[in-house]
Amino acid sequence: MNHATISELISSLCSNVQRLNDIDIDHLSPDDTVSVLEAVISLERQTQAVSARLQHRAHSVQVRANGHRCSATDAAVEHSGACVRSSATDRRLAAWADEFPVLSEAYRQGQISRQHLAVLRRVDNPTTRDALVEHQAELVNEAIARNWKSFTRHVGYFAHRHDPDGETAKRKAAQRRLTLTEHADGTVSGRFHLDAVNGQAVRNALEFAQQRLLQEDQDQQTNTDLDLSDDDAPILHRTDRGTGTGTGTGTGTGDAAADGPASGSASNGASTAQTAGTVNGGRTRSQRLADAFVELLRSGHQHGAVAPQPLVHIVMSQSVAEDTIRRLANPDSAAPQLDADNIDGRCEFQDGTPLHPTVAVAELTIATLQRVVFSTPNVVLELGRKSRSFPRELAQVVRTRHRAQCAHPNCDSPVAWLQTDHVQPWNRGGPTDVANGQPLCGAHNRAKADAA
Repeated sequence: MNHATISELISSLCSNVQRLNDIDIDHLSPDDTVSVLEAVISLERQTQAVSARLQHRAHSVQVRANGHRCSATDAAVEHSGACVRSSATDRRLAAWADEFPVLSEAYRQGQISRQHLAVLRRVDNPTTRDALVEHQAELVNEAIARNWKSFTRHVGYFAHRHDPDGETAKRKAAQRRLTLTEHADGTVSGRFHLDAVNGQAVRNALEFAQQRLLQEDQDQQTNTDLDLSDDDAPILHRTDRGTGTGTGTGTGTGDAAADGPASGSASNGASTAQTAGTVNGGRTRSQRLADAFVELLRSGHQHGAVAPQPLVHIVMSQSVAEDTIRRLANPDSAAPQLDADNIDGRCEFQDGTPLHPTVAVAELTIATLQRVVFSTPNVVLELGRKSRSFPRELAQVVRTRHRAQCAHPNCDSPVAWLQTDHVQPWNRGGPTDVANGQPLCGAHNRAKADAA
């Protein structure tokens, strides 16, 4: 392709992009708006794939820029003002995709995004490599058919399924660390990396505390009176108020079984640092700091809460638990049949994030168990019209059923933000039961109430 042809192609591309930019969204029908957005998202994916592929290839082409010899990629990034770090990430992703021709072609065609590729790359290791190569087409189809949350969950289960003994999870647990740096002015900064269970505990502890402080701020705003003195100077008077508590989970739940019973485990708030494993017979200083950080947050959450409640909820089917325990006792036993879409194949946090069953079983020694049963004869999970609010146990069942996801489309609020709401409002005859319950974050619950 000669220079004139390339220039013509670039000019045509820019012109068409400008035509897209000139679309008046306000005068499109809702269906046309969705169609245009889907087309633009697909175009964006293809453009990103072309950019990543060209940057990867051009990195080996030497040119002169600013009086120095450098790669064509570096020159283009410099001239365009693009982020150097993002460019390097795109190049590495394109280089990785070259090893998986089906994934690479789907990326080039805009069927999957670079975010899809990045998720798959993170689960690529010596244990899962062969499975990734073999199941490329299946993974592409899943990426096309599923929404983002469902796809990442599917990939997590895929990785655990092809690592039956949890070697990757063990390595990640051993990599936990916390580092602190004290600066000359006395300020301290730091970084930490935690395993999945303790990471969830820290995240939830912070979210619960944040919600409690938010509630206190809202209570303070509500109970603050503004008085004006004789000289019109504002004086604030604050009335007494309670501390309040944030919304969030109350007790651990078991698996939501569609056609039979299932058991599950949930951490009871005690420290699980001792289950994270050791290195060379003992913990490093960085590991001890990480474990101490988790323990302080967990104990602080328990002491600060009006009604102490678990920080981590693990949902695990009875069959997965039994198969995992059997395999731990006898390595020749069959591995548990993990499946994100099968009730009997689940092992995950309450929000649907996959957890390796060997890690979940290790938590059983300090867990509070709650059994949850769905759709079996003689089991009724409802309160009818006698209660307007969902009690803690029933709220947990509702959240487990919905994988602790806000029912509003495209909302990824943390578990600590969720409230349990009636699908059909209680004041319009809606019963307080599992079928009529849904999780909503506080913002979308209020928005629903305001719209009613």
